[in-house]
Amino acid sequence: MLQASKHYSVSIFPLEANLDRSLPDKTLLTLMAMGVFTEKNGHCCVTRTALADMLKVRKLSCAEIANHIKTLVERGYVSIVECPEPENDNALCLYRLEGMDCDPNQPIFGRD
Repeated sequence: MLQASKHYSVSIFPLEANLDRSLPDKTLLTLMAMGVFTEKNGHCCVTRTALADMLKVRKLSCAEIANHIKTLVERGYVSIVECPEPENDNALCLYRLEGMDCDPNQPIFGRD
C-alpha cells in the first residue's frame, strides 16, 4: 500500500530540468512541486490534488498537472513507479524523479 511522502519546505529536483529551455514553465513548476514531496532516494508519493493545492496560485488544475506529468515522463525527468488509480486525482501515485545522482548515505538539505 502506498504511503504519502512527507511535505518538505524545500524542493529537490534534477538540475537538468531547470536548465532545459524547451521545458514549458508550468511543467517545470509541476516538477518543482513534486520535488517538495521527494525523498533523497528520488521517490515522490503524492496525489495530483496535493500538487494542485500547492500550485493553486498558478491556477493549475489536476488535469493540467496530469498533462505536465505526462510531459515529464516523456522527457525522461520522471518515471511512474506505481499508480493504481491513474484516473483518480485523489489517489496516491509513486513517482521517481530521474537524474537525481544523490548518495543516499549523504545528507540532503531538509531531508532525514
